[in-house]
Amino acid sequence: MSLTTGLDHQAAPTWRDRFFSFSPAKLIAVSGVVLVAWLVVVPLAALLFTAFSEDTIYGPGDFTFDNFINAYTQWHLLKLFWNSLVFAGGAGLLTLVLGGFVAWAVERTDMPGREVFHSLTLLSFALPGLLITMAWMLTLSPNIGWFNNLWKSATGSSSPLLNIYSMTGMIWALSSHYFPLA
Repeated sequence: MSLTTGLDHQAAPTWRDRFFSFSPAKLIAVSGVVLVAWLVVVPLAALLFTAFSEDTIYGPGDFTFDNFINAYTQWHLLKLFWNSLVFAGGAGLLTLVLGGFVAWAVERTDMPGREVFHSLTLLSFALPGLLITMAWMLTLSPNIGWFNNLWKSATGSSSPLLNIYSMTGMIWALSSHYFPLA
């Protein structure tokens, strides 16, 4: 019979033993990391390579910053920036006004159907923005929108009443989707 001191147990595995050991879970995890890295790194490298190279008929040429200089020194870029500011500011302001009014009406008044309206505001979480946009396009498009077609046939006008493709129409379409979130 031998005496044991408690020191006779096997040593804990080192980090090398754990890192280089094989298991199906590690294989799946490493494969996933390699796949995601490939799907991210390869397009990003191609984008950076072509962004900083000269475009020739034979393919990418020498290293250059001309692509960026050409893109960001055009004067129409200021108009695009202004349009973006108007769109974002207008949509934000209209969303805040609509959301504030609806929140006040639902929470601070005893309007009829407020429980139903309160529940319907949650619908904006479930409906994709693309679906809402397509619905507004089919409603207020100058050529095929049913509302504008009704307007044209009722008044004999050749021009639409509302245009969803205008800045005002785009602001309305975005605000009508996001105002329950305000």
